[in-house]
This record gives sequence, structure tokens and C-alpha cells, in this order.
Amino acid sequence: MKTLRNMQNALAPKRANRLGVVVERVAVNMLKLLWVDMTIAGAEPALLPGMATYFQVTHTSSKQSLDRRLKTDRPDAVFFDFDYPDKGSLSVAATLKEKNPSIPMVFVSLQHSEALAVWVFRSRFADYLVRPVKQPESDRCLAMLEEMVSEKRVQTGRRMPQAPVAMPAEVPAAVMGARSLLPAVHYIEGHLAEKICGEDMARLCSMSPYRFSREFKEAFGISFREYLVRLRLKESARLLENPQARVAQVAYAVGFNDMSYFSRMFKRYFGVSPSSVQGVSRAESPGGERPGELPSLSLPSLSLSGLPQSH
Repeated sequence: MKTLRNMQNALAPKRANRLGVVVERVAVNMLKLLWVDMTIAGAEPALLPGMATYFQVTHTSSKQSLDRRLKTDRPDAVFFDFDYPDKGSLSVAATLKEKNPSIPMVFVSLQHSEALAVWVFRSRFADYLVRPVKQPESDRCLAMLEEMVSEKRVQTGRRMPQAPVAMPAEVPAAVMGARSLLPAVHYIEGHLAEKICGEDMARLCSMSPYRFSREFKEAFGISFREYLVRLRLKESARLLENPQARVAQVAYAVGFNDMSYFSRMFKRYFGVSPSSVQGVSRAESPGGERPGELPSLSLPSLSLSGLPQSH
């Protein structure tokens, strides 16, 4: 069974002999890899360690016809490079994989979550890598691809039916025009307990504070501050379902450092105090009714039409 080390040794130029004569590299069949840029910034692709040296890599982007590129380039494997995935970009990758089940495809992402990893493997991608990718992980992935391609060349391809895999609920359903906001959306979801200000989020999205505020309002229908408050309150309501949770601990866990402000906002949005609903979402009264359940809190997202979804 070949390994990446075996392949590297075969591809590496031979050492110079004692007379200083360098023997030319032996011609070999290098794997052809198609690198698809799915990032928001669209910057120069950061390939995996060792990839450019030992593989023939062709670059493209999701804006080009990937079906046509696969027909013309006939790559042995495909890499999708994401920074902040959304439902639109995930759909592009999933569709290409569904149409070409015999081609190994690898999912590389800056943003990570367990739900995203589960979706990737259920969608039958060959591997899931999270940046920064270190050398051992890169070697493992590339060796695996070399083995998969070798086995594919001696086997008869057979298309297996596959049902669509539901995308993670946490992934925003953004349109391309609003994808520049995704770094902020992903950041606040993972850092609710920290101090978050619009200026920092604007910088994260490479925008001025004014432009960030305007585009956020246009995309979500509410201001960034309002969105942040709703997100924190929604998470606090989820945490309060635990009868053992303390209101003060929950408030601090979602980024409210002022208990008075937290209680006031909670009552404004839900109509009740946080202490009055502590644990009630899981508890039932003797009569069998669920007491004090909270009303649903509207938290808009980016819809496929670019307009806030109604709730």
C-alpha cells in the first residue's frame, strides 16, 4: 500500500553524486487536484503543507462553472476551501459531490463546529480539515487521497443513491451579496460571554462602522445591537431550562454583566422575569400542562432572497 512518504520519495529529486552531477527527477504521474475557493475574501489560496510540491493543483472559484471544470480538467480529487460557510456555498459543494460521487472531495474550513463536521461526513466528503492544518494532518489526508485514487483506478465505478443531508441549523442562509457579514455572525455566536462591539465586528468584516451598521440592518431588518441582544436572550432562555441553573450565572454566561439590565430585557421580550421560568420548560405541573413556557423570540437570519425571514 502506498503512503505519502513513498510517493514523496519517488517524486523527490535524487541527490547529487560525488562529481556534482544531479540526476534529473524521474517522470511520474502526479495526482491532479482541483482547489475550489469558497472563501468570502477570495484571497490567494493557502494550500495544505506539501500539496504544491507533490501534486498538480489547479485553482478555481465557486463563481465559475464547476461542472465544466470537472469535465475539462478531470481532477483526481477536489478540495473546497471555506472560511465562513453558509447554506448557499454548502449547497454548491454538496451538489457537486452528489453529481460526482466517485471523485474524492475534501472540506477545508476556518470555521468549525461539531454539527458542520457531521454534515460533511454524512454528505460523503472524504475528509474534513480545520485551519490551521498542520503537517501531520496534511500528510494523512494526502496519503489517504492517493490510496483512494489508486483503488478507484482498478475498480468499476458504481453510483450509489444518496438522500439529501439536512444542513446544520447554525449555518446562516446567506446570499452572496451579504456574505461579507458572516465573519461577524459566526464570531458572536461563539463568543456571547465576551464584550462585543460593532466597531470590532466591522473591522472583522473589513468594513467601516457606518457601512457595517447599514449593511447589517439591510440584511437582517434589525440593528446589530438588537440582533446581539436577541441572540443572548434566546440562549439565556435555553440555559434556564435547566432547573439547576442560576439566573446570575446564566446572565453572565451569555454576556449580560448587569443583572438589572438582563432582567429588564428578558421581561421586555418574554413578558416574564427570568427567575419565574427557571426550569419550567422541562417541568410539568400536576395537571399535565407545561407552565410558563416562553413565547418564541424572533431572531431573523439571511434568507435566500436576501430579505429577513418572517417568524
